[in-house]
Amino acid sequence: MRYIFFVVLIICLCFADAPKLLAQQTLADSLRQVLKQELSDTLRTKTLLLLASNLYKKEPDSALSYANEALTIALKGKYPMWESMALLAISKAYWVKSDYETALTKASAALSIAQKENNHLQMANAYMALANILFFLNRKDLDNVEKYNLLAIKHFEKVNAKHPSIKIVKQNLTGVYFTQGKVDKVLANSLELLQEAKKVNHIQDMAVNYYNLGLAYKSFKKYDLAIENFRNADQCDQKLGNKEGAAPLGAMECLLETNKLEEALKASNEYYQRVLSVGALLRVENILSIRIKIHERKKDYASALKDAQDLMMLKDSIYNEKALETQQQIQSSFELKQKEYEKKLLQQDNDLAKAENERQKFWIVSAVVGLCLLSLLGLLLLRNNRRKQETNRALSLKNNQIEAQKQQLTRTNAEISQLMEEVVAQRDSLEQQGKELYQKNTAMTQSIQYAERIQKAMLPDTEKIRANFGEHFIIYRPKHIVSGDFYWTMRVGETCYMAAADCTGHGVPGAFMSMIGESLLNKIVLDNQIYAVNNILEALHTEVRQALNQTQTRNQDGMDISLIAWHKQRQELEFTGAKNPAILIQNNDLQILKADKQSIGGYKNSPQLTFVKQTLVLDASNDCFCYLFSDGFQDQFGGEHKRKIMSTGLRSLLLQASQMPIAQQSHFLNQFFEDWLLKGHENQLDDVLIIGLKLT
Repeated sequence: MRYIFFVVLIICLCFADAPKLLAQQTLADSLRQVLKQELSDTLRTKTLLLLASNLYKKEPDSALSYANEALTIALKGKYPMWESMALLAISKAYWVKSDYETALTKASAALSIAQKENNHLQMANAYMALANILFFLNRKDLDNVEKYNLLAIKHFEKVNAKHPSIKIVKQNLTGVYFTQGKVDKVLANSLELLQEAKKVNHIQDMAVNYYNLGLAYKSFKKYDLAIENFRNADQCDQKLGNKEGAAPLGAMECLLETNKLEEALKASNEYYQRVLSVGALLRVENILSIRIKIHERKKDYASALKDAQDLMMLKDSIYNEKALETQQQIQSSFELKQKEYEKKLLQQDNDLAKAENERQKFWIVSAVVGLCLLSLLGLLLLRNNRRKQETNRALSLKNNQIEAQKQQLTRTNAEISQLMEEVVAQRDSLEQQGKELYQKNTAMTQSIQYAERIQKAMLPDTEKIRANFGEHFIIYRPKHIVSGDFYWTMRVGETCYMAAADCTGHGVPGAFMSMIGESLLNKIVLDNQIYAVNNILEALHTEVRQALNQTQTRNQDGMDISLIAWHKQRQELEFTGAKNPAILIQNNDLQILKADKQSIGGYKNSPQLTFVKQTLVLDASNDCFCYLFSDGFQDQFGGEHKRKIMSTGLRSLLLQASQMPIAQQSHFLNQFFEDWLLKGHENQLDDVLIIGLKLT
């Protein structure tokens, strides 16, 4: 009776305040003790489900075992709601184990039963689980993730308008809206959740929602509001003792965007000291990356170089920590082996002492027996003499064996000492090689980083492009710090030019070609006053061959390029391409502007090439998007099947992106590229360049 009362008490308390009690390990231990008693099916099922709910995050296999036992009882006794709850508990365990397909199947089955029973609480829990699983299983199906979260809220509200799980689901919805790019809904959701958190003074929830508001306002380019919310989030984090919250990074980025460089630098210094005090190396890395941009914006290249060096040293220190950890593991393994040998030697000494004790015992027994049986002295002496000889032979053999084992242990210890000396010598050699490699790598990296700053300085800044074309985005992702891809813009009178080029190679060789290409384009348009896009590429071909003396050197380097000229007043677009096409999208209609099948430069090409100019008049009543790009994006391997994105995949993505504001298009394409690499476990294969222009 005492145990039954204890079970009922635990179940009542858990259902009254489950989230708080289930977080306690002592509850799981107590429930395990209860399961050892004789219980009714109902009490046993409830206890099993409570255990599964308590353990699914920490011990998913144990939770799965308890939930399956509860399911067996529910099926046997025909208890549909217990069956639904058991299936949901199984689903959560599979979710933690990353088996999302099985988790989705079990949660769907739990929902089906709850719907038949018209149990709103269980339906709400099932919809909430389905939304979470689907979010991890398929990021492209975010519409259903949003739908399931909204259904979960609807059913929770039918149970209790102030049900605590409603807040959790709304917080999940905020993350979904961020991923969908629905920043207006992020803003509305976060404002509502922030007001609720303020009513109950829940500091952690306030921190989260202030941070989400900062991100939302940043997306809308309302930087003052974004900074205010990021700072409020940071104040909440500090009240919670969290010195490494990400909110100051968001504030610094906004200050950088609004050119408040001194304020951004001051904020970075304060945040740097704070995270350094708690050893948050990842945050230090983030701060240094932002500080480099601040110094470059201020044209303080010396400070930028110093922070870049600190960033490299930070990354190297992380590498050295891992190397030291590996060395310590080797040392620990060696010490363990040494202890095993010492233990074996000690065991041999114990065996010898035991043999000696047995010998002494024998002599004592022999003396006692001799005194007691004095009358049989003659016979016993003879027997004892024989026994003594046998014992001595056995002891001699034993001593010889022990001596041989000692010699073997001595040789083994010598071998271990020699091995240790070799390990130390190898370690010293590796340390010296590591220092030399570090010095060479540092010098090489610094040189390439300086080249990167020179290359970036030559590329058009965003203000120049905005002055020429208005709203736009540029995705520029070099494979190796510097890039063989480059973009170029120029304005002559009312005509605005834009080019996207992919030079032969990437890294440093490609970067040299990109700087040659940009300089030649400036010369052709500004000095030679050649303005027709086809004539510009024809002149560029001739200039590249002359600059690289390709007739004599038989050099084959060159570039693929797409070039447009935009006459805004008459809404006329001219295009010419050398192997690189362009894409126009208007009214959800995608048009490919095909390029000539010949590259710029190369001794194998004719000294004079002719390019075709295409002229289009655009419909001024509707927005039109023009996209120029290199082949790095579409040729990237990745995804679940490790395939290329291909040109058809790129066109499909651009068609989707064209439905969004141009400020979100860059984020959408960048996120897809990151996910493509991550799912395929691939590294970036080539330089990537995509330019999006809104022609209005």
